[in-house]
Amino acid sequence: MFPCVDCRYETLDYCCWTGEYYLVTAAVWRAAGMRMADRVGGGHLCVDCLERRLGRELEPEDFPDDGLVNTLGWWNTSPKLRALLLPRERPAKARTGAQGTRVPTRPGGAG
Repeated sequence: MFPCVDCRYETLDYCCWTGEYYLVTAAVWRAAGMRMADRVGGGHLCVDCLERRLGRELEPEDFPDDGLVNTLGWWNTSPKLRALLLPRERPAKARTGAQGTRVPTRPGGAG
């Protein structure tokens, strides 16, 4: 569905509930040679390819606190990405959906 433009790794796989779906700062995205329009659906990079393009490892500060994409969920289940996003997680609040229902954060519905 959203293959990495460099290696073709599936960054968001609905079938297997796995992924490396994330948002990095505009500066990081541009430094990797990606266009800003690519952030909206014109191209995706897996974490390894993004780091390769940058010539460095990613850091938690590279991921903006957007309140949705960069929260832990089934869409960012790779161990490497979870380790980068984990420092920003706030354990006190559970996310809720539009009608006050709890949003599942992993397959099977347990949040």
